[in-house]
Amino acid sequence: MSTRPEEHVLLLKKKLARQLESGDDTGALAILDGLSRVQVSEELLRATKVGVFVGKLRKHENSRVADKARDVVAKWRRMVKRDEAAEKPARIDTSRTTPLRRSPSSGSASGPPSPGAGLRERTVTSDDVAYIRTGNAVRNKMIEMFYAALAKSSTADADRIMAKAVAVEEALFKQFTTPDTGYRARVRELYLNLKGDDNPALREAIVSGDLSPTRFCTMSSDDLMSEEQRQQELKINEENLFKARGAGQQEAATDAFKCPKCKQRKCTYFQMQTRSADEPMTTFVTCVVCNNRWKFC
Repeated sequence: MSTRPEEHVLLLKKKLARQLESGDDTGALAILDGLSRVQVSEELLRATKVGVFVGKLRKHENSRVADKARDVVAKWRRMVKRDEAAEKPARIDTSRTTPLRRSPSSGSASGPPSPGAGLRERTVTSDDVAYIRTGNAVRNKMIEMFYAALAKSSTADADRIMAKAVAVEEALFKQFTTPDTGYRARVRELYLNLKGDDNPALREAIVSGDLSPTRFCTMSSDDLMSEEQRQQELKINEENLFKARGAGQQEAATDAFKCPKCKQRKCTYFQMQTRSADEPMTTFVTCVVCNNRWKFC
């Protein structure tokens, strides 16, 4: 192998070290950007040890430097994998084959496709995306789970999604400091909320950078809910209020209220204090004709 690529990489490595020593993060970012454009091989990385050097920067105190370092190493890993794959006999990867879409004439349409319909399921394996392992099998597995959740129905670049998945796991690990039962339970809660079919906005907010990994890891169960889930929760709570009549709340028949749904005046009602004592009581009304329910103060 020619020494010119080695010399070029070693020169950039030295410059990067100097920028970091002087605290010039902007200069370091510029050099990392230059390193990202270098065509590397496994032999070159081993000879220069630049992969190890840049890999350590993923924990840099400046998040921009850390994110850039992750991107550079991930890109280099993909280059090495492509070189390895090129040396092997070509084979058909059935897992990445896109199924043919039926034409409108081949069958009746059942409705408009949902967002992300037709996109294959994306995983670390299917996207062939690399990342720097943490040295702990449990943490590595959690990173891959977060990647699969964030990539669901997404067309974003694999490196960008992986950087966010790694950042989410790191933020969570800082809270627990060890991958214990509490850590795994919290990962599962966050993963299920991210993976939900009705929560694409949450996934997009993290991938786009509108929601930081640190903030995401501290969100409550209510904060994690999608708008659809909130509406459903509100409906359930209102149902429970209608059913929560104690001994003191007697339901009475009346024709004083007109049902907004069927326009009949055959109703029952009861009253309950749902707010502070100095606030008016809430009246709960049920139409006995169509079973419509409403309330007012």
